Amino acid sequence: MPFSIDDFILQVNKEVDFLFDSYSHIKGIKDTAFAQWALMLLFPSIDSDQAFNLLVVDDPWNISAKYRDDESGMFYLLHTRYSENPTATEFGPGVIYTLLDAYKTVIDRSDKARESSSVLAEAIQAVEDGYVITPVLVLFGTLAESVETSDLIRNYELAEDQFVYYDIHELRHRFAGLEEAMVGEIMLPLISWMSYSGPVEALVGNTTAYEFKRAIRDFVPEIYDGNLRAPLGAKKTKINKQMHETLSHENRKKFFWYYNNGITMLCQGFHKYDGDGHSFIVKAPRIVNGAQTTDTILSAELSEQDQVGLMIRIIAALPGSRQVSDDIASHPGLLEDIYLDIARYTNSQNPISIPDFRSNEHVQKQLHERLKELGWFYEHRRGLWNEANHEKYQHRCITMVELAQRWFAFDGHPSTAIRSKNSLFEEQGHYGSIFMQSRSAEEYLVAYLIFNQIQERLKNNIKEAKAELERTAERGGKISLGSRNCLTIGGATKLAAAHMTALLGRGLRERYGSLNRSLARRLLPIIESGQLVKMAYPELLDALFRVITRLQGEPHKTLHKLLSEESTIEELYDLFVYILNREISKGRDILATE
Repeated sequence: MPFSIDDFILQVNKEVDFLFDSYSHIKGIKDTAFAQWALMLLFPSIDSDQAFNLLVVDDPWNISAKYRDDESGMFYLLHTRYSENPTATEFGPGVIYTLLDAYKTVIDRSDKARESSSVLAEAIQAVEDGYVITPVLVLFGTLAESVETSDLIRNYELAEDQFVYYDIHELRHRFAGLEEAMVGEIMLPLISWMSYSGPVEALVGNTTAYEFKRAIRDFVPEIYDGNLRAPLGAKKTKINKQMHETLSHENRKKFFWYYNNGITMLCQGFHKYDGDGHSFIVKAPRIVNGAQTTDTILSAELSEQDQVGLMIRIIAALPGSRQVSDDIASHPGLLEDIYLDIARYTNSQNPISIPDFRSNEHVQKQLHERLKELGWFYEHRRGLWNEANHEKYQHRCITMVELAQRWFAFDGHPSTAIRSKNSLFEEQGHYGSIFMQSRSAEEYLVAYLIFNQIQERLKNNIKEAKAELERTAERGGKISLGSRNCLTIGGATKLAAAHMTALLGRGLRERYGSLNRSLARRLLPIIESGQLVKMAYPELLDALFRVITRLQGEPHKTLHKLLSEESTIEELYDLFVYILNREISKGRDILATE
């Protein structure tokens, strides 16, 4: 689901405001908060705390931030500029001169620089240690058209790839997860083809499944990068299983072309191979529709003699393509929109859900890496979880939908989190407030674990209540009030868990302040041990039981309907606070972390 430029600006401003309010930035100036945000975007291994500590304030050379990458041997000097209205903001050549003058001073190892700036002194030391200095200009706006960056780079004797520049369009490109296309070419023989010379050049052609498999097999899994969902496995869905059976059947496989929608492949360019007159060289191929077909073909036993036809569309729509109209070439960001829209609208064989359209965004990939560091596998694209991951992570797998629902419930919106799943991922929904690159993996994990532990306890209570019901039915009598309430919860277990998670989340925020990485790290040991939920669960259940009692006077209302009402959480929280205060008066603090 592509970010329009307006949506992107709103999201960045929201995240900058969040960082500005969460950290001790200079009062009234959001430029440093933007620099903090930019560091996390450009260097995904950096979290918000680390980014804050890499900021540079009041530097005489106007350096905004620094980053020393020991792995690559690079020392980055960042100059960032922020505007709340970036589409109307053009920056002049001064922003480049400022940064490149600082770079030149470092390269010259000026004594004046050592004395006047601790950052440049550190950079000079890095040069002496063998590091390469890389100036990075990040603008939440654009450079004036009159600025010729290539001339400036030559004047300062930098290599072409040594100066890094991001304007609002490049930032949006990276934020949406549109990294540079993979390097490489395939040669694909076509039986027949037709060229389409619209705004973006394309080919529609026919090949054989055997030739397609031979052409792309060395590029797997990278060739799937543009796909919204990883391959689900040749036999893991009904449609994939049917495709595999067709390819395995001696008589039916000749009809594969008629049954299958084919492959849509994006690339940076294509041209005819001179050697045979019927093959095409495709530069940087990416499959955006047909990952399941591709995976099934790769797993099938095929020979050159098999006449298994396959339809394919090849579209030169990846960033970097020159096979586009002047209109598109002159509007930065337009090709990215086209790329994402093609991925969005061409999927139909195995249905693409709304969350799938978010799976390739930078924030999702970043979260995948950060949760991996904590020992959890984050399946931000359906199909990523496989047997090898299961062996390594056991059951420690979190899906993107689960994480969104659990966080949004913890953040105080339990009804929406469970009943309006798609709204959590829609452009006009809640996505931007749930998934922020400035939010740490530890914070998400707090919400995820609390929800799961509460839900597991509820399920156990319901199971015990059902067993009690069976016992009393055999010997006569009535079940306890608590068991009767648990049976009532059985019709709305997930909603009940979401509300109890919201209560505990709000209670923790009222006690300790907004959840941040530091607090999350403090809470995680007691949460992972199960102790926090164990202490709070009886009181959470007590609050829920009191609301259930209300249903006795409203025979036409179910618990599911009651918990679906947004106002219920406020009533529950008032009850929970009353119960908390009652327990504190008895000397029992269920929210204590010590």
